[in-house]
Amino acid sequence: MKDGALFINTSRGGVVDEQALIDAVKSKKISGAGLDVVAVEPMEKHEEILDIDNIIITPHSAWAPVETRTRLVEIVKNNIKNGTIFFISENSKNLKELSTTINYIQSRGYKIVTINELLK
Repeated sequence: MKDGALFINTSRGGVVDEQALIDAVKSKKISGAGLDVVAVEPMEKHEEILDIDNIIITPHSAWAPVETRTRLVEIVKNNIKNGTIFFISENSKNLKELSTTINYIQSRGYKIVTINELLK
């Protein structure tokens, strides 16, 4: 990479060696970085990468152009009309933690589906 280059990652956090990126920015090998993703999300408050002024981290929103957000709003609107509630992923770590909430929602007559089922 050319000295002084600006590094931008909007793909996956795991493709970047964050410590190497920190070292490269601190040593001025690269001038800075813009990241829409990091290796572990949500980030811990004490992450070293947060303390570097010329590394900017956005809230993982590069995936969300207006067209995508408009489509998602339409899906949610239709789900409300149909009485459907969905969770983001069947692999979600939160599903076990949400079991009481899920049981309550189902007892009120709502259907719960995963986003994968919804998009089929």
